[in-house]
Amino acid sequence: MVNSGLPETVPDRRMRPVPRSDEADDIFFEVLSLGYAVSDAAERARYCRTLVYRWRRQDRDFANRWREALLMSLDTAREEAMRRVFDGVEEPVFQKGAVVGTRRKYSDRLLIEWLKNGRRWIALSD
Repeated sequence: MVNSGLPETVPDRRMRPVPRSDEADDIFFEVLSLGYAVSDAAERARYCRTLVYRWRRQDRDFANRWREALLMSLDTAREEAMRRVFDGVEEPVFQKGAVVGTRRKYSDRLLIEWLKNGRRWIALSD
């Protein structure tokens, strides 16, 4: 599932952490799967960051969901890297401080990584 943003329930940082629940777990793993940091995912789920690490060590199902979420975020990052290699990204062109057009920029660095690791990346996606 590719999502363009965080789940809608964004708590105030001053809100107290909530007890563990299936609903909060789902929020935590969704945010983690989008590539956000563990601390961001914990905050969105209203979990204490240190507790999620404890749950990962103590609860095999929680650890498995964590791993799956990270694999999903890796797939998303890999897809974005490939898009930048083959399709490039549009960048504005400025002249005298004003945008006068755009140009497509490709990532040579990502292309080199693709050439070095492409077969391994494909094998990981199977």
